[in-house]
Amino acid sequence: MSGGVEPPAIVVRGAVGAGVLRLVCAGAEEEGVPVTVEPGEGDPVALAHAAALASPLEVGIGVGTDGTAVVHHASLRPDRPVERSTDARRAGRTAARIVKILPLD
Repeated sequence: MSGGVEPPAIVVRGAVGAGVLRLVCAGAEEEGVPVTVEPGEGDPVALAHAAALASPLEVGIGVGTDGTAVVHHASLRPDRPVERSTDARRAGRTAARIVKILPLD
């Protein structure tokens, strides 16, 4: 019997085009950290904080309709994200580096 257990992952929430989400995922996966994508609408900072709280890794990314990607950690205040970026791949990479406890670019 193979009951596949999903590995812990960064949670990404947003309601933008697949291209932006693909770049966020690529940035995290380049660092070797898996990503789970969930739908979401609203302020990217709030999306990112909620995603971080939902992630077993305590790191989340919220993507706004304008393509802005926000990286958040569950231990931070909701209004104090780690990073806001228009470079979706960089946001994914930053989130992964937080998980791996590596210096940020």
